Amino acid sequence: MESVEDKIFSVSEFIYLLNIGLKSSKAKIIGEVTEVKISSLGHVYFTLKDEKDGAVINCIIWKTRYNLYGIRLETGMKILASGYPEIYAPLGKLSFIAETIELSGAGELKKQYD
Repeated sequence: MESVEDKIFSVSEFIYLLNIGLKSSKAKIIGEVTEVKISSLGHVYFTLKDEKDGAVINCIIWKTRYNLYGIRLETGMKILASGYPEIYAPLGKLSFIAETIELSGAGELKKQYD
């Protein structure tokens, strides 16, 4: 019987397996929005940047979820995003799939309500 270590995977199979594992790595990340692009389908692609060392991660929030939260992402906003990492197979690109977004800090929330 062939062990997993001996199996040869296609690139697609391997990325599929990685994404299964990555989906269980749910996390909350906080950062400053540095880029925002809305696709023709309404999905929102944005980048979060760490204030301390400048590390960045590409993020996506799907249209239906984005519309739920009533926040219009703009460059310079500090937000908290909850979700999981995923590799987009056609580009081999890692992104953070945001399931929720919220403004960071009570002051920011109050500013939005006012």
